[in-house]
Amino acid sequence: MDRLELFEAKISKGPDCWIWDGARSGRYGSFHFPEYPYPRKMVSAHKASLYLYEGIATSPEQNVMHSCDNGFCVNPDHLSVGTRSDNMKDMVSKGRHVIPTQKLDQADVICARQMRRSGVQVKEIAEVFNISPSQMTRLTSGVLPKWTRNAWV
Repeated sequence: MDRLELFEAKISKGPDCWIWDGARSGRYGSFHFPEYPYPRKMVSAHKASLYLYEGIATSPEQNVMHSCDNGFCVNPDHLSVGTRSDNMKDMVSKGRHVIPTQKLDQADVICARQMRRSGVQVKEIAEVFNISPSQMTRLTSGVLPKWTRNAWV
């Protein structure tokens, strides 16, 4: 049995996604692939799929992105190569990443900052907005995740 046959034996091909039924590591499938061009014995199933079906070998620094947003999908038509930055931008643009500050909108943050300036303790403000005191400290002091800093000035 060649490597492609071994790979396909671990797939349930649906009308759209091909779901990996083999070994899993976290949110992705993994495939024993000693012939893979980079020095690894176990490769993520989606990287193996791109190599087996499209001839694309991704380096350890490259990410494989899923247009279907299904981490167990190995349909090569749903996969593309990108950088970690590309993958993070894709994730945020599709709303798949929950940023802790997204629990509050800009008006909430402005209100929380005003409360803090008027002397209300961080713990009390955090309880009002139902977030952790440490996150409220970040919000009221202006230390935010870099992707929201410019939007919340």
